[in-house]
Amino acid sequence: MRRRTYLVAVSIGTFGFSGCSSLAGNGASAENDGTPTDVVETLEPTETGAAGGTDVSGTGTTTRTTVGTNATNDTDGRTTGNTAIAGGNDSAGDRNVVPLHGSDDPVTVANGEGPRDELFGLTEGPVTAAFSHEGESNFIVRLVPTDGDLAGSVTLANTIGEVEGSQVVHVGTVGAYSLDVTAADDWELTLNQPTDPEPESLPIDADGERLGYVGPYAFDGATTFAGSHDGDGPFVVSPIAVGDSPITTSIFNELGSFEGESTGTLPGPAYLNVRATGEWTLSTTE
Repeated sequence: MRRRTYLVAVSIGTFGFSGCSSLAGNGASAENDGTPTDVVETLEPTETGAAGGTDVSGTGTTTRTTVGTNATNDTDGRTTGNTAIAGGNDSAGDRNVVPLHGSDDPVTVANGEGPRDELFGLTEGPVTAAFSHEGESNFIVRLVPTDGDLAGSVTLANTIGEVEGSQVVHVGTVGAYSLDVTAADDWELTLNQPTDPEPESLPIDADGERLGYVGPYAFDGATTFAGSHDGDGPFVVSPIAVGDSPITTSIFNELGSFEGESTGTLPGPAYLNVRATGEWTLSTTE
């Protein structure tokens, strides 16, 4: 299997978040209401000179990389990477669209100098991402559709500090997507949208730390899951269907240290995406 590697041009600017303390999540409820909860780690915010917010990087400087959009610097010094997208870029124009679906070749993107104009061609279904980030600041990675529909954006990572992990997310719309990265330190990201991945047979017996995923597995109806988590924050396990139909329920949606079971009905092959703040285990029982 080949791997394609791209280097990304980087823009640096002071960057303020309005009400950024909400990035940590309110943590008020761990009820399993079927709604996945974003997992981020808190970092004490520091005030910046930008109006209307604080800077959670702790340094006042954020590196924001936008691939496939025309990043512009505002007059107040902030860097805005979504100008072209928010304006409704209706087509890829003469930009190079790198197909992910159907190629079965992972694409690796790293910070550094290089071409700015790559877009990523995606179809409906799961996209996998493996990533690493060094430093103590924000690390946020999104895929943003170039048709201007920001509601179709998907978040691959939203955390603070050093991290090495992976995630799988559902993309709901066919088209070209740009990669939007907020980071102040070195990072690397590998994307893939496998064609017809071969599901593994049950049972599941997996473990990890913080952000990860397992599968896909060949589910066929009701399944009992056992899970544990030793972190202080959310522990969310969400099924991501191999097909183009999203699954909107969670297997686990807990807060803090946890050990227990849950039964869910999955009608077909699916990945299990894990967002946690500590070590976790995940298995299926007879």
